[in-house]
Amino acid sequence: MYILVLILIIGAILFGRTFFWKVPKNHYAVPMIFGERKSFNFKEGLHIWPPSPIGDIQRISLAPRLIEVDVIFQLKDELEMTTSVAMPYAPDPKLQDPNTKINKFSSITENEEAILKKNAQTFLKEKFGIIAGRVESQTFLDNLATVGAILNAMMRLKNLPHLNHDKTTCGVSGCTMEKMVPSNKILSFYKTHWQIVKALIDNEKLCPEERSTFEEDWGIDIGRITFSQPRYSTETQKARESVRQAEKRTGAVKEVIGLVAQAETDAHLEPSDAQALVEKVMDPQASKAYLTIQGKGGEGNVLVLGDLLGRKTQTQDGEKKTKRGDKGQGGNR
Repeated sequence: MYILVLILIIGAILFGRTFFWKVPKNHYAVPMIFGERKSFNFKEGLHIWPPSPIGDIQRISLAPRLIEVDVIFQLKDELEMTTSVAMPYAPDPKLQDPNTKINKFSSITENEEAILKKNAQTFLKEKFGIIAGRVESQTFLDNLATVGAILNAMMRLKNLPHLNHDKTTCGVSGCTMEKMVPSNKILSFYKTHWQIVKALIDNEKLCPEERSTFEEDWGIDIGRITFSQPRYSTETQKARESVRQAEKRTGAVKEVIGLVAQAETDAHLEPSDAQALVEKVMDPQASKAYLTIQGKGGEGNVLVLGDLLGRKTQTQDGEKKTKRGDKGQGGNR
């Protein structure tokens, strides 16, 4: 041991360089000899390694990166919704290339990391579509916490619980779910098995073998994925507004039909006159409507109606009155 230390000291003097390499806080490093990466890592702190040009280290920051993407997805009832998804990730010192045993992320270049982000965006959109396409929009909105659990499981676990379920050991009392849960029951499965799913996701950080395929491919550890409150897409909002306006017009037509019938009865009007009167009342520009209609007896009936919030019809001689709100006024013209 003393001989080794002496050799290192003499070597440092001969080379004029230090054998000590520092790995900064919140970093790890992959040691290299003549540019070739080795199959082990240095944690933060001071390490002894051959000096340059023989040795070197590749320092990698563990600071989390963030991928954000706007996702538009369609639900079972064919309504479109949109949300903003945020996926934090960081290089994983524990994940190695299966062939070389070298840290996987250490081989990722800046250009390749840009590809990683694009691929993650594609994956997030795909997974959201898988989840949302099985449920109606209101069911989806009522179960956002469960949707989050499914999304995190799909992006962070290698063995998804709904693909290999054992109802005898899952711990959920009275569980009747199949071994491979069908797509139309996935939401229900994760809602009743959320404790199991949470434990799997929490333990994933401690077990590299449980990393998802996406994490393994890129040598990363994905953090908790979150998303904003889903909202209807612009196109869906326009469609829903069209339906709302159509329903409103349908309601207005029904009201007109009812008023026409009422006017015929209350004011002894002919159908055409009653309709003309109601159309005048329904005019939103008029706060009151005055209409003189020739009655069957040849004398003019003066009808005074308030706005839609209060209506009153009154014959000239005051023999017939019907009130539907505030008082109106009547008289001969």
